[in-house]
Amino acid sequence: MKRLPTILATTLILTAACSEEHSGSNADHVIGITPENGVYNLSDTFTEYETIFLEDALVSNIKDVILTEGRLIIQARTDKDIAVSLFSRNGEFISPVVRIGRGPGELTNVDAMAYNPYTNTLDVLGEIGTKIIKYDCGSFEPVSTISLRDSEIISARDFCPIDKDRYIFYKDYSLLDEQEYFLYVHNCTTNETEDRFLPMDKQLAEVLSFGQTNNLYSKDGAIYFYAAFQNRIYEYSDGTLSPFVDFAENKFSFPDKLLKDHSYKNLSDFVNTCKTSPYIWAHINVFAYKNYIFSTYLYQDKVHDNIMNLETDSSDSYTELRDDLIWDIKTSQLRSIFYLVSTTDSNAIYTVEPLQLKELIEQQAYTGEDKSIKTNREKVLALPDDANPIILLLK
Repeated sequence: MKRLPTILATTLILTAACSEEHSGSNADHVIGITPENGVYNLSDTFTEYETIFLEDALVSNIKDVILTEGRLIIQARTDKDIAVSLFSRNGEFISPVVRIGRGPGELTNVDAMAYNPYTNTLDVLGEIGTKIIKYDCGSFEPVSTISLRDSEIISARDFCPIDKDRYIFYKDYSLLDEQEYFLYVHNCTTNETEDRFLPMDKQLAEVLSFGQTNNLYSKDGAIYFYAAFQNRIYEYSDGTLSPFVDFAENKFSFPDKLLKDHSYKNLSDFVNTCKTSPYIWAHINVFAYKNYIFSTYLYQDKVHDNIMNLETDSSDSYTELRDDLIWDIKTSQLRSIFYLVSTTDSNAIYTVEPLQLKELIEQQAYTGEDKSIKTNREKVLALPDDANPIILLLK
């Protein structure tokens, strides 16, 4: 199935806490980003791969994948009105986890999901960010429900568990008259908000916000936060929010004045300004893998992939991706064929759209002698045109 093409990919949120100056930065890392028209080879980062072909259910628009022992938890809409499904590691459909609906254990939509190691549950945020349902990771039956409607958060875009009682929530648009924030630490057992970070510019958020995913992620005991147009990645640890990565200011940095110009009539007006500007914009989809941070952004109207190296505090941007491991193809369609949806300590998890992949294989002949590449290409060419996205695990 094709991923819905949008110029902003997974969508875009403008945050008002995004424009601090970084002279004398106290962040752990300061990294500059410069648009470059390079080619990224998968073998530059990865040496091993695993391909998983999903069966027994028609799946589209995969938004997240969680790996468990021998199983995949996949957030995607299916032909069976399922929002989250359980698959085996060899691609067989096992069972639904979250159905679309209004019955017990069902949600009308799913905004985000997270494995909660403190309760051994799959926690799913839904109902436009107003409810969490916790599912036991053994039976995948619902065990409890948490409502945010009576909290000052009301509706969250993303979340991450801190411990068995608390979460950090990301809220991207204004719903109240009083001061609101982008980040809240909320105790769902006591229904008390314990901390708030990054005051929201309500006027800006109302005009320019229409959501984004992958804003919060955890790694090595800490939680990290990033939103588009923010010029740093934050780290939340031990009750403190501090700068982790600052993006060094250069001639491609989106200016604070242009960012906070309240004369934009709507999102389209702002996007048109971005397209004609000489600045990086719509920097989204931040994923941490080992010592790297992967992301994508737009420069004018061209998509760039970016990889930051935390060991060298450097970054490289690319407009083409070359798969020199699995199928031996090259593409500039960075957000529509190979799409990074999740990372773990040992894997970067991509979805690959088979129809576009088939077209590339047919257009780009392989003249090498690697038998595994030949076999992989033949297997894709044998797929029907409406085949499910391929899950690609790289390490």
